[in-house]
Amino acid sequence: MTCSILSPIRAIRYALVLIALTLPLFVTRPASAGTLMFQSELTTTGLGTFNYEGGTVAVDTDGGTALVAARGYNNFTGRVTVFARSGGAWSAQATLAPADLTAGDAFGTSVAISGDGNTALVGALYKASRSGVVYVFGRSGTIWVQSAVLTAPTPTPGDAFGTSVALSGDGSTAAIGIPNRAVGFNNAVGAVAIFTRTGNGNGPFVAGPVVTPGDGAAYDNFGATLAVNADGGTIAIGAAAKANNAGAVYLFVRNGSAYTGAALPFFPAAGDYFGASIAVSATGGTVLVGAPHTTVNAKSNAGAAYLFTGSGTTYTAGPMLIAADGQSADQFGFAVAISGNPAFTDDAALIAISAPYRNSNVGAVYTLTHGSGTTYTPSQTFEGMYVSGGTQFTFGVGLALNADGTTAIFGAPGKSTSTGTAYVYVSLTASPTVVAISPASGPLIGGTPVTITGTNFIGGATVAFGGGAATNVTRLSATRITAIVPQSTTSAVVDVVFTNGDGRTFTLTRGYEYVTTQPVPPHVVRVTVSGMTPRPTPPQHIPAPTEGAMTPTPLPAPIRH
Repeated sequence: MTCSILSPIRAIRYALVLIALTLPLFVTRPASAGTLMFQSELTTTGLGTFNYEGGTVAVDTDGGTALVAARGYNNFTGRVTVFARSGGAWSAQATLAPADLTAGDAFGTSVAISGDGNTALVGALYKASRSGVVYVFGRSGTIWVQSAVLTAPTPTPGDAFGTSVALSGDGSTAAIGIPNRAVGFNNAVGAVAIFTRTGNGNGPFVAGPVVTPGDGAAYDNFGATLAVNADGGTIAIGAAAKANNAGAVYLFVRNGSAYTGAALPFFPAAGDYFGASIAVSATGGTVLVGAPHTTVNAKSNAGAAYLFTGSGTTYTAGPMLIAADGQSADQFGFAVAISGNPAFTDDAALIAISAPYRNSNVGAVYTLTHGSGTTYTPSQTFEGMYVSGGTQFTFGVGLALNADGTTAIFGAPGKSTSTGTAYVYVSLTASPTVVAISPASGPLIGGTPVTITGTNFIGGATVAFGGGAATNVTRLSATRITAIVPQSTTSAVVDVVFTNGDGRTFTLTRGYEYVTTQPVPPHVVRVTVSGMTPRPTPPQHIPAPTEGAMTPTPLPAPIRH
């Protein structure tokens, strides 16, 4: 469908200057609650120069599963590595590389992951004569399989379907950019295809509406960037090339099976490239937009980012964010991310903004924490130069935060002559505590679902019952985790060892009891089959009791079908 766009209102810009709090990543210092510290480098084997690993990254809600793409792998065939965290250790869980890929497809140009980490979308915008496709992958346990290939309605060579992808947290809504799609006689106006699925976000994707801007013009490239909120009800779409590269961002809101749209109330200057990056909070109430080519204090391409708050299609411009130490060509706002989830206390608790070309392409990432209203306080600055002698890292080209800001993934595709890599940072909160496990006992065979309550739980946690590893460990919040109890060979009261995603542990002594339970005999039920008359039960013969002997218990009547 084509949606008309409301007339935007000029907004007043408010400056919020970022204080550069440079943090050397390998220097030990006291960590306050919420402070992100380096945890691990995500590396894969078989990569070479100009593979650009870390150019796009994604992380799930609890921070336990991450996607790291290398679109330049094997002459731009591309591949994506899935990393999973167990306790404080990360390892490669799978390599996503469809069998039909060929050189030049650029698989991994865009990636997205569902909140539970079990669905991944990967764009290959140059496949099929550059019409583009998006691959869908699903995980069962630790096994990933390709489940579908999505294409644009009426695929056209050169459309670049899959330049951008976004997936709602519940996995039910996918938005896919088609920035080179012509509209009428106008080339590269752009469009976005929306796909939905039922079955609690586990069914097949079904093509829905295709949205375009009512004021679209040739070469706007609408859909080159986009973001989706947690339930898929709000989609933010960028057209950074609009109006001589001034840029624009549109909000589309779901109404039944259709979407209605409006432009964000903002008029950037020509060349700002407003909308080059977009992030949306879980509720959709906060939108963060990057404009990396904005001139700031006479410094060209220093870059800026802007906050908008609202609901539906009505949003108000908030502060303009710039780096206090910004320089020409930094491109602050190249990538942006928002953490926050309605299950936690703040829908936009932490934001991250990258400047990957800072300091001659070394790169930097800035984080800010939410105060009240639209007030954000600078918290940390991470610079690529502190990562093992970095030069030309383009640190922060790939950028992702999990739901509550306890895990961050920063991609550095320029490292080692553009071989690329990605880095994980975790929030060193207080050590976890486990208060209770419910139920506190279960059979030796295991399989009992339990809820663990406590404090300071972060993503990637593991739980061991008497040395046996629990399965299906799922973080619901900072105070609740669910898991499936493993099998045991002996009945005993065992210790339960909880290991957080940052490696910190807590042991609940004698926290769970394995009990021996008698198997319940199968209960056979007489079933009357329609159209058949059941055979009557013959009378039982009960022998007369013998003096001095026990009276025998009658045998149950035989059941005949």
